[in-house]
Amino acid sequence: KKQGSKNMLPSWSELADERSLPQETYRMGYEQGWSFVSYVTGQFGRDARNSWLKAAGSDDIESATLQVFGMTFQELDGDWRSFMAATSMS
Repeated sequence: KKQGSKNMLPSWSELADERSLPQETYRMGYEQGWSFVSYVTGQFGRDARNSWLKAAGSDDIESATLQVFGMTFQELDGDWRSFMAATSMS
């Protein structure tokens, strides 16, 4: 499997406790987060991304994702992971 493969990316829950992560995985978490937010920006635009981040700051990520994008966080995450897998193969 290639590095960007959908199955090679850690889950968000795996990245949640940085104290228990190996250093390499910890660094990957920053890169994965940047990639995810960049994907969100590309798909929905800066204004929607900013609205989503603001909503997530005052509510949970699931509610914010439903409110701003009309999909679950799991769906958004799956779309991003599929995008990553497809782009790593090109």
